[in-house]
Amino acid sequence: MGKRGPKLITLCFEHESLLGQMTDAELASIVRCNPTTIGKIRRERGIKRYSILQGRTKPERIVYYRRSLHKKYPGMFEMLGNKSDAFIGDTYGLSRERIRQYRVSLGISKCSNKGVLASLTDDDVHYVLNNAGNMTDRELAVTIGVSNSTIGNIRKQFNIPNKRTQSIARNNAVIESIIHRLGVDSDNLLSKEFGIPANTIRMNRIKLGIKAIHTNRWSGVAGLAENDGGSQAHTPAHTPV
Repeated sequence: MGKRGPKLITLCFEHESLLGQMTDAELASIVRCNPTTIGKIRRERGIKRYSILQGRTKPERIVYYRRSLHKKYPGMFEMLGNKSDAFIGDTYGLSRERIRQYRVSLGISKCSNKGVLASLTDDDVHYVLNNAGNMTDRELAVTIGVSNSTIGNIRKQFNIPNKRTQSIARNNAVIESIIHRLGVDSDNLLSKEFGIPANTIRMNRIKLGIKAIHTNRWSGVAGLAENDGGSQAHTPAHTPV
């Protein structure tokens, strides 16, 4: 049995005039049919779906959006334009694009870097400067409530490299200081001792043309067995008196 489509009906002139003036479900309840049927007829007539904001002025629409936003996400309206879309999205568990849509519908401009920098407190700036080497720009941005580019601008003003650049510089300095131990001790041992990734040590060792130390856990046992055997073979036999 094939799939059945919406039941075909004929609307009277009065009901036809209500298409697009109320929701499909509301008109369907009057006509006593499926809302899908009303939707099909409305699209065939080229009539747009009814909107609760239909015919309202821009100020009225903004008031409506603001009230509905405040009811669903308390405190969000005050943050729009003052905090980055990414920060607001992380705060309310929404995507950055959804926050942008809310902001645009209310006619609010996006957060300006210049305005944000001017509004940051000394404690915020000091926090960024003290943690730029331990936290990524994204982590700092979410913590303070600004955009990634704002964090980047603060770093540039004080000539502070980002976390990755500082980490690479520290690792290179350590490699320079232990270059005489590369290939002598294992990469994993050096990694645990100096606190840098074993793969970083390995890549630098290969770059310098130094081969890795090869250890065989059975070689010591084998050598011990040989020594034991050899010592027994060369031990003079005891001659009873």
